[in-house]
Amino acid sequence: MKTLLRRSFLILILCIAIIACKSDDEGIETSSFDMSALLRSEVEQQIIPTITRFKTATSALNIATQRYITNTSTENLELLRTEWRSTALAAERVFTFNIGVPRALFFQILIYDWPATPVVIENNISNATINRDFIAALAPKSKTLAALEYLLFKSDLNATNLEFMTSEKRRDYIRFSAENLDMLSERLLNIWSPTGQDYANTFSTNTATGIEASFNLLFNGLHNIIATGKVSKIGKPAGFEASAAINPEASQAFFSDTSLDIIRSNMQSVRAAYFNTNGDLGIDDYVFFLSQSQTLNEMTTAKIDAVITAINAISLPLDRAITEDRTGVQDLHTALENLRIFFAVDLRSRLSIIITSTDNDGD
Repeated sequence: MKTLLRRSFLILILCIAIIACKSDDEGIETSSFDMSALLRSEVEQQIIPTITRFKTATSALNIATQRYITNTSTENLELLRTEWRSTALAAERVFTFNIGVPRALFFQILIYDWPATPVVIENNISNATINRDFIAALAPKSKTLAALEYLLFKSDLNATNLEFMTSEKRRDYIRFSAENLDMLSERLLNIWSPTGQDYANTFSTNTATGIEASFNLLFNGLHNIIATGKVSKIGKPAGFEASAAINPEASQAFFSDTSLDIIRSNMQSVRAAYFNTNGDLGIDDYVFFLSQSQTLNEMTTAKIDAVITAINAISLPLDRAITEDRTGVQDLHTALENLRIFFAVDLRSRLSIIITSTDNDGD
């Protein structure tokens, strides 16, 4: 009997040792996990490169604006519109990392608070002296990305170009707004940069637990962009949230028909951050470490894919689809909600995350 018990005990010890040494495809031992390495990899391979690309985009937008002001033609206006779209999509990838210090400083609102305020903007152009200081003092909805979209896309190409040709104040408005946006992107990059305020180091070394832990902030950034997409970018304009009232003009990029592309960009950034495909460690690695299974990671892929599939199934601009393709928009809203619940319940439980408030007002 003692021999049998001894053998059983040895087998149990052997099994425990095998489990403790088991690792995933990247060789992560289950006996320990280097959270600081994960955070550092996310900062170096995802956060700083994403913000750098945004800074590059705002610089290109600023240059295109100056070029258009110098030569106010439909060709240059079309190029400027293209740069606006690129900048808006780059900004939306940055908002996945609207966490920590940048969030405390309201960078998401400063860069892209929407919808724009056309009445205020037109009143400013008609009655105010448009200069750099005036633009800097304006509320975000009256400048930066939302205001620029309104001014660049409010009418067809020829009519919009004619408005700029005949109004120096209108040209000054976009010139100083583009400058202001470029300055904001530079400030944001400086916050994270090792040669600036170096929040990158503070973030990477904060391996504590709880609401202010960097990993908790990182995960909440992903959850936040999903929830904001579901509530503010789809639900509210389509009447699927608190009110059944339909308001297509509340879509994030109503004038440029870029709303669906923005949500697609959001999903691409969530995927990139979760799997950190360019880096050594991602959230997926920690999920595997805790569960010793790829099931949750495979479900993450499937649910992100479902959102993108729902986006691709809508053939109209979002503002038109809200009234003309209600089923397609409802499918997208449902796919976003399924992804949000998966993050807020399944992944949160596995990772012991605390879900905090989201930026899903959109106004």
